[in-house]
Amino acid sequence: MTGGIGACPQEPFGLEAAIADLYAELRVARLLQQLQEHTRCLLGAVAGSVSVVDAAQGRYVKIAESGAPCRLGRSFSLDEGATGRAFANRRPVVIDD
Repeated sequence: MTGGIGACPQEPFGLEAAIADLYAELRVARLLQQLQEHTRCLLGAVAGSVSVVDAAQGRYVKIAESGAPCRLGRSFSLDEGATGRAFANRRPVVIDD
């Protein structure tokens, strides 16, 4: 099927692009930012982030952050970073420094 309603894009599916499209469409970027700011205040933390995990692909995408900017919108392996550790241990990760 080419063109029209229900047509599939010619490019391969990309999780990062799909997430960006979804959140842009739903206009939740500001909501995620507010949740980050509120959570930081409640926990006394200086920074935090929200990531979407694709366990089947072994990757995650950072979709929101506050307090310490670090590669927002990029995709990472679940073998790296605080999000990878949080996912592996199924609990929050605290970075002392």
